[in-house]
Amino acid sequence: TGPVPLRAIGEHSAEIRRLAMTQDGGTAYSTSEDDTVRVWESATGICTAVLHCNAGGTFALDVTPDGRRCIVGGRDGSVIVWEPPDMTSVRRLRGHAAFVLDAALTPDGSWAVTCGDDGTVAGWDLTNCAKLYMRPVSDVERVRSVAIMHDGNLVAVGCAPDSDARPVNQLLRLMDGRTGAPIRRLSTFTDFFYHVVFDRSGLRLLGSYFGGVSVSDLTQPGDWRPRWSATSGGRSDGERVGVSRTMPPRADGCCLSGTADGQVVLWHVDSGEE
Repeated sequence: TGPVPLRAIGEHSAEIRRLAMTQDGGTAYSTSEDDTVRVWESATGICTAVLHCNAGGTFALDVTPDGRRCIVGGRDGSVIVWEPPDMTSVRRLRGHAAFVLDAALTPDGSWAVTCGDDGTVAGWDLTNCAKLYMRPVSDVERVRSVAIMHDGNLVAVGCAPDSDARPVNQLLRLMDGRTGAPIRRLSTFTDFFYHVVFDRSGLRLLGSYFGGVSVSDLTQPGDWRPRWSATSGGRSDGERVGVSRTMPPRADGCCLSGTADGQVVLWHVDSGEE
């Protein structure tokens, strides 16, 4: 028999797009094509709050470690900031011309970065509800993922190449978190990046791409290397598969990644061993 879920905690009426959890594991969040954000009590499975977004469906999601603020990206390009369960705290920000693919918050919830299907990256000052910048990313077809350093000063952007243009071999970019100005391009891969995330120290950046996960030591310019290879069924002779999501490494260096063929793999960020 297969693994048994600890608890089924409820359901949306359409496809679930993103999940998030507070640092203590006590509260879970979900976005869905049913245009809602739902907050769940992990221990009981009780839905404690529902936000109807009126955004044509909700996609991107991030939550502060204490759960006091979440950011949501809508299909209509809106960015929704919410401090659950207070329904009077909802703020809607505008900027993207197409649906918001990814969003990331600083731990204190004061700064955020989002990327849209329009090929732009936006920075937000959430204390003042102000858009800091809206910048297109050059030479790429789509910006797939964004990550923000804990102090908000550095943003990482994972991109997909433009299939109609010449190959682009630097699809992971670093930007100034306050201005959006380009800083440098990191990768030498032509495969697009599904997801990017900083580790908890902010000194390393992990990029999930088609075929594995690579790690960059940001204290060593140019140090960008494959760390773990993802293959179909986890076999060494299997075909490469995409890595859709990677969690920040734990204190012991163990990292959790999910692949396009349904694998969930625990591996070590330093050795690459599963």
